Amino acid sequence: MSQNVSRMHTGGDQPTPLPSIVFHDPAYAHLYTEATLARLIPGEFEVVCAAELPAKLAEGCRTLISFHGSYFPKESWGALLRFLEAGGNLVVFGGMPFTRPVRSDGTIEPEQQAYTDQLYLGPFFQLDLATADLQFVAAESAAFLADCRLSLPQGAAGKGGIFWSCYPKLCQVSDHPEDMGSAGPLDTLLTPLLFACSESPHGTLRAATPAFLLDQQHGRFQGGRWLISAWQPASEEGWCVNEEAIRRIISLAIEGCTLLDVRPTLACYRPHEAPSSPLRHCDRRR
Repeated sequence: MSQNVSRMHTGGDQPTPLPSIVFHDPAYAHLYTEATLARLIPGEFEVVCAAELPAKLAEGCRTLISFHGSYFPKESWGALLRFLEAGGNLVVFGGMPFTRPVRSDGTIEPEQQAYTDQLYLGPFFQLDLATADLQFVAAESAAFLADCRLSLPQGAAGKGGIFWSCYPKLCQVSDHPEDMGSAGPLDTLLTPLLFACSESPHGTLRAATPAFLLDQQHGRFQGGRWLISAWQPASEEGWCVNEEAIRRIISLAIEGCTLLDVRPTLACYRPHEAPSSPLRHCDRRR
């Protein structure tokens, strides 16, 4: 089922490894046409099925993309974990990732938290939202989406899809492991990209976060940038009407984890004293 949507060459007849692979298997739920995937995913990528996934991950790709949402091949979990521990980028659309393992015989296991716990994605739950009055709004931290069309199409039942929420663990180790709730180093940076909002007498309410980034600055998955869209649209149209926004946020995820750090050196006490704030750029990609 492996299919090269496009290939990169550095000379001769040998193609260089593609930076992105797309998990796309006809036997899995939430299957979208390859034409739709080509519209939504920027750059060059290779489409692989469940049987090919472990080998392709081991070949050194930089980014794994899936629109199968919660569903993933159980037999590939070891390869998936090694890929993420090596600093690989992850892009998942269509649901809470790694919560519905699929066995090699096609059996879909019940929704579970065992795999998300290993990735520090924390507890998760499905949101019960009245989506009729919801609208997508770009977060302040996603200024690059300001001029994009954002739409939440309603399905036949008047629903805009299914939303999930989770509690990512941003600190992987504690300064004092013997104490519950102890602080520790900030390993992961969470950046919201998109909100699902509704209007109320008290103003605009943020009901869900359909897209956010997790930059793995330190720790077990250092160097990876994870884009999670825990939203399953009512139909394929939900992706297509937001095509430009999706392409932009996937492009951002493919860039990997980088850190721009600004910290003041000393406090200013006297009038007209000039502040000093060193700027440090760190590329966390491995």
